[in-house]
Amino acid sequence: MGYSLQASAKQNEGTSHPDRDGQFACINALAGVRTTDARLLKVARSFGSSEGQIFRTIILPSSVPFLLTGLRLGVGRAMIGVFVGELYAATAGVGFMITVAGATFQTDKVFVGVMIIAIAGVLMIEALTRLERRFDTWRPKVGAAT
Repeated sequence: MGYSLQASAKQNEGTSHPDRDGQFACINALAGVRTTDARLLKVARSFGSSEGQIFRTIILPSSVPFLLTGLRLGVGRAMIGVFVGELYAATAGVGFMITVAGATFQTDKVFVGVMIIAIAGVLMIEALTRLERRFDTWRPKVGAAT
């Protein structure tokens, strides 16, 4: 019983709610779908494309950069949730090491733990930024003359 209370406390206390975590990706995906050029959709429908073909060839490529941007924005919130969850409810791991080291005045270990979490966040954001750059050619040009 102690384990289940501790596990649920860690889930509820530190981590963000799954419904709220996905809001950045969902909002940006919706923006990506809305920026799809209506002329492309009209041409695809006039050539008899199915809804699946339209989604795969027109809508998805125009919304992928927006989706990746939403994921990159959500990484910050996820890292905050992980950090708070690790500090308050962990019994092992980096957060536990930071808590124990802070209680015993071992500032070197505290800084190492904080640096590990910070580097993990930077690496995740950098990976998503590179992935976003890879799909940047799919991003519609805003304000460009047509």
